[in-house]
Amino acid sequence: MTKDNVTIHVDAVAFFRINEAFKALCNIEDGEAAQTSVRDQLSTAAFDEVLHDREEAGRAVLAALRKLTDNWGVVIDAVKLKNIYIDESMIRTMGRRAEAERMRESRIIEADAELQVLKKLFQAGIELGDGALGLRWRELQTFTQIAAERNAMVIPANFDPGVVHAMRHLGRQQRMKLNQGADEK
Repeated sequence: MTKDNVTIHVDAVAFFRINEAFKALCNIEDGEAAQTSVRDQLSTAAFDEVLHDREEAGRAVLAALRKLTDNWGVVIDAVKLKNIYIDESMIRTMGRRAEAERMRESRIIEADAELQVLKKLFQAGIELGDGALGLRWRELQTFTQIAAERNAMVIPANFDPGVVHAMRHLGRQQRMKLNQGADEK
């Protein structure tokens, strides 16, 4: 179990040599102590650290094994973490987490885009003499979008007929500008 509570299964290989045969014969009591040492060392690191920096994790395990085997008459030369496995349930959990992170980023991008749109519409409304008009226009666009997605008609409870008049006025102003531009040419 890693520091961040991910259960992992690790295949590790320890390269060693016998330094003192008598000590090796008499002092090596339990090989499981070496496994416990590996387990203890890997439990101090986060899963990402173990997975992405195997060399560093291997060096930490090597140091722990050397300390453990000092009086065994054995010298540990190297430790290689070969395969790291995680349970299927953890793979699914990590997949859901990654999907949630992507959704979060997507929503942030959408919210930023919506904020930019609202600022532009508000600015357009100010240029036309009424800042709220641009925001109301965006609200009506949103209702239209909701209605199209759900194949329904949306009638806002606070619908202001003055908005329709303002939109018509806006359309007339746009046509007048286009006509003036055509006359100047």
